Amino acid sequence: MYFAVGWPKLLQVVHRDSRLVHISANCDRMLFVVLTQSTIGIWFCKPAVEIVSYRRSSCSIGDLGTNEMAQWKPDSSKIAVTTSKGYIIFYQIEFDKNNAKQTIFRKREDRPLEQRDDLDCHYVDCVPALTITMLSYLQVPGSVTGLVCLREELLVSTGRGILQRIRWSDGLVNSDLTIELASVPFSADLHHSRSSQLSNPDICIKALKYSPLLGGFTAVLSNGRAAFITARSLKFEPNEVVGVWSQEVTGATTTAVNHKYALMAFGCTSGEGVVCHLDELTGALVLSHRLVISSKDYPDAGQVCGAVSQMKWTPDGTALAMSWERGGFSVWSVFGSLLLLSIGIDTGQSISDSNSGHPKLKIKSMEWGSEGYYLWMVCERLHCTPPDGATNSSERSGSNSSVGDPSSSSPPQSQQVPGVDLIQLQFIKSSLAVNRCMTNHIHLLLQGEDRLYLNPEESSVQVFGSSPSLPQQAPSISPTAFVGNKQWHVMHIPHTYLMHNWPIRYAAMSMSGHNVAVAGKTGLAHYSLSSRKWKLFGNETQERDMVVTSGGLTWWRDFICVACYNLLDQRDEIRFYPRDCKLDNTFAHVTRIPSQVLLMNTYVDLLIVLCADCHIVLYSVQQKRIQHTPTIALNKIQEFALNKIQEFAIENFVPHPANVVAVMLTSLRTDAGSAKVASESKEAESILINVAGRLLLFQTDRSASAGKAANDREKWLTFNPPVIVASSVESMWLNAHSSHLKPHLTEALWLGCGAAGMKVWLPLQPKDEGIKSKGFLSKRIMLPFTIDIYPLAMLFEAGIILGANSEAVSYPSHGDTPDDCWPYLQLERTVNCYHGYFNAFNVWSGVLWWHYSFLNTTKYAGYIFRRRLMVH
Repeated sequence: MYFAVGWPKLLQVVHRDSRLVHISANCDRMLFVVLTQSTIGIWFCKPAVEIVSYRRSSCSIGDLGTNEMAQWKPDSSKIAVTTSKGYIIFYQIEFDKNNAKQTIFRKREDRPLEQRDDLDCHYVDCVPALTITMLSYLQVPGSVTGLVCLREELLVSTGRGILQRIRWSDGLVNSDLTIELASVPFSADLHHSRSSQLSNPDICIKALKYSPLLGGFTAVLSNGRAAFITARSLKFEPNEVVGVWSQEVTGATTTAVNHKYALMAFGCTSGEGVVCHLDELTGALVLSHRLVISSKDYPDAGQVCGAVSQMKWTPDGTALAMSWERGGFSVWSVFGSLLLLSIGIDTGQSISDSNSGHPKLKIKSMEWGSEGYYLWMVCERLHCTPPDGATNSSERSGSNSSVGDPSSSSPPQSQQVPGVDLIQLQFIKSSLAVNRCMTNHIHLLLQGEDRLYLNPEESSVQVFGSSPSLPQQAPSISPTAFVGNKQWHVMHIPHTYLMHNWPIRYAAMSMSGHNVAVAGKTGLAHYSLSSRKWKLFGNETQERDMVVTSGGLTWWRDFICVACYNLLDQRDEIRFYPRDCKLDNTFAHVTRIPSQVLLMNTYVDLLIVLCADCHIVLYSVQQKRIQHTPTIALNKIQEFALNKIQEFAIENFVPHPANVVAVMLTSLRTDAGSAKVASESKEAESILINVAGRLLLFQTDRSASAGKAANDREKWLTFNPPVIVASSVESMWLNAHSSHLKPHLTEALWLGCGAAGMKVWLPLQPKDEGIKSKGFLSKRIMLPFTIDIYPLAMLFEAGIILGANSEAVSYPSHGDTPDDCWPYLQLERTVNCYHGYFNAFNVWSGVLWWHYSFLNTTKYAGYIFRRRLMVH
């Protein structure tokens, strides 16, 4: 879901007289600490400038050692830096009171966790002026091998096999909670296997990551084994700590944890990545998938790149960046689909070119920026001419530096250390990564930090079998274009909105494709493709007082449905803003919600909401038609109604509400009846919930609703216990409009499963539904198939899968810029036709009428697609 675009930016580090070694982001990813061997620099995210720099004295470096790693305190007020001689130095980060004009300070509100927004940062409008002061230092027995934050404490793993807890408040060790690794019992699972302690007391932890949702740590031991360390309570008493081995991992080097999908990733010396999850029944670490570069993508990648050195999940948990010791990096989807491979790209050659040379960039440290739009990397260039440095006009420590342009660099300074640079690579992502609403299923919509990418044909041309009406918008788009147009319609977000609300967090397109809505840090805006105009809040106070929460936004007819938190009244709300009126709270319909909305979706005239208290709430949405009068603006609020139908808890079926990826109301059933009746019915029959990649289906109990009266129809939704439809599900697509003429296309559930390709849950019904056929034992069948693209959208009735990827374009280089190591990356639209995958299955299963139906569906398609289908 993440795609790199453009050239990387070379960031100019001020007063750098030693090598860059590490980079780390704070909780909201607005601030970054960049370490060299002798300095500590604090960087801002947008613009990417260095705010302040602290230079250690030569005496301090000689006594305590050079800088190695850094860890932020959760409130970003302190930084802990480890050194090569086993010391931890604590630094205080404060706002500069002497430079108040550049300081923007908003005190964090003391609100419950469920009411806080995941981007509740207090840096707005301009770069804050900060100061950095050394507080104290502490010597740790043995070298420091790992560093993670536990609320108000710092957990440190040492080279002597000890886990120490250090308090942020005073920088002292909490000796009562010290854990010796040799005393921790390890087993194959948590419930059945016999545990045993480590036989070698010299074994220590090399890498360590903490996950509060999993309730433990992922650890890489010095003997190459990987484990998950947990306890019966979150206090982690030494006598309660236990470990679980990962049986699938050998030669582990690093680790990373995905909180959203409850996955644990381990890098290996073989160059592969192994992703595991914790089995709920046995408590064992079960293999989910492997991250392996195939010979088709790059031959002998493991031998060329070496062992895995770094692994970082994106903030939303939908992609993983992985780098190798000998150079190069890759980006994978959450379940193992390869999105980007720098080997071959960074040499200016094709990804699949087996004659390309060794990687030219070795990543020493990396970190994802705010919302995953940038990947910050400390890179060492290999076999590449180092770029010129940049002259610094300010001599004082802590002055701001500017973003370097690869094409315009100044003569190098004498103290500049060549070969290691701070690089920023830009990414865009699918709107489905964070906003999985139904209206985004048929539109290829990608979002960047300040712009949207829309494939124009999906917004201007109706698919086969749909309404013949065409929207009057972009006149440059030919109405005869279908899948051949690969141009992108780029919509830039107005600077007036981005000035206070960077970056864009959520985007949703209307079902018709005529309108799109976006939401940043506060407020929202929407755009009409027909008029090519943006609508913003006229009242800036109303925009600042509303924060769109993780529930995102979606469209219902001509209304924008928003899950938000009201900062003025301090409460969670669902708001409906009409598209035709001014963007103002006067015209909005507001409904108060008892807890934060985590997910939201629409189905016909129903709204389904997942709240932070693990409850699903169903609402009916109604709009009364009124006559147009001069006072129609005053009646806009009265004509809209949002009525609560039902609320039920799902806490027994999900480990944590944060693990729920998507929720959707559908008309699907495992015991569906007639295809014609099902297509004509608009009633909700089931709820689909994606829980950390496992797709659960809650079906309505027809026996419980059979005796309901007609006037009591709104209360009939009684659900049976769920059934698991599929696993390793990244995305799902379902057509909002069903057709009894094409049930095999419009009533199928499409699933994107990462490295496993795609799966389709097909309806199986005989041609003559009045005849009972012995050949049909099930009403549905799950059919897997592989595709060559990463799926992002579906044109259901056309039989087309839409995707995107990053294509490298090399330009002539003079060898003195980073472009010599990096080509230009441009976004390409990809297309795949899925009819051919099913024809072999249809003939094999004896359903010859299916084969005829598939070909008949594409009778209006282009010649190239008909010819491809006939080959099958």
